[in-house]
Amino acid sequence: MAIIHNRSQLCYPEESNYRFTSIQPACRLSHRRRKTPDCVFPTTTPAVSPATVSRKTIDSVNGASHILYKSPGNLHEGDPGVDTFADKSVYCLENKNLHILERKLMAEYVNCPPAFSPLFEAAEKVISPFFEDFSRNPEKGSITVASERYVIYRAESMAIAMKQQLTSVLGPGAGVVIYQIGKATGAADARYYFEKTGVQDPDQRLAMGPVSFALGGYANVTILPESTPAPNENFLLVYDHPNSYEAEAHIKKGIATTVPVDYLNAGYSAGWCSEAFELKLEAKEIFCKAMGDPQCRFVMAPSHRLRERVKEMKALYEK
Repeated sequence: MAIIHNRSQLCYPEESNYRFTSIQPACRLSHRRRKTPDCVFPTTTPAVSPATVSRKTIDSVNGASHILYKSPGNLHEGDPGVDTFADKSVYCLENKNLHILERKLMAEYVNCPPAFSPLFEAAEKVISPFFEDFSRNPEKGSITVASERYVIYRAESMAIAMKQQLTSVLGPGAGVVIYQIGKATGAADARYYFEKTGVQDPDQRLAMGPVSFALGGYANVTILPESTPAPNENFLLVYDHPNSYEAEAHIKKGIATTVPVDYLNAGYSAGWCSEAFELKLEAKEIFCKAMGDPQCRFVMAPSHRLRERVKEMKALYEK
């Protein structure tokens, strides 16, 4: 069960798609604020008819909950006055109690907390058509996706053979090189899709990354609830790659390792998110299936805070 909160979804779908439920605590995806909608009401606002559904956002001011109100008559898609919290939702008041309208939403390619799901569902609708336009032309030796040239590499060759070759030349620095290749690739792909789609919102840009990642065959992604991807030094993304091609290749070949192996996975996601939020972000794998861990888990944060964030998340998950 997920909450509608993305600006591109500011409309009133059929009432039959929803149910009423008691309000849940707010959960922020982004700390940045835009122009506050019309006015602020306390939670004791008098009841109105359920038919008069209004747009509101729960905010926390010095620990007190407030409702940011936008009248239905002024609500429309792309409204610049809408706030940018992850808990942006459609609310109504009934019998003097605040209720929240919810409908069943589920992103197909990305697992995430319910409050984030509409972002990824919207991202799937934006990115999927690119990969549906797939063409193979062996007479010309080309493969295209949405008329863009693509090249297919065998996962094991990229995950193991390339690493072994680079290690023979660079030693322990091979992993850093693969990470940087991934980062450059992720950043370039992000710029390409942002330009093609015209998406400007950083939250939506971030959501497009895991979708592209899954459709490209790298891995699927699980966003963990500790994530707070704000457009500042407090940015934190904690996520799993349950089906990473790099870890899978090592496990399949029976290659034992005492260090994480998902260098390109980590780099790609850091590159994409850096472009989405215009921040200098880095990612670090803290657990890896190839090491025998239950999941391939990553922490992403601004470069100057990465060590601190890794320490925090390791302490949290190793309890």
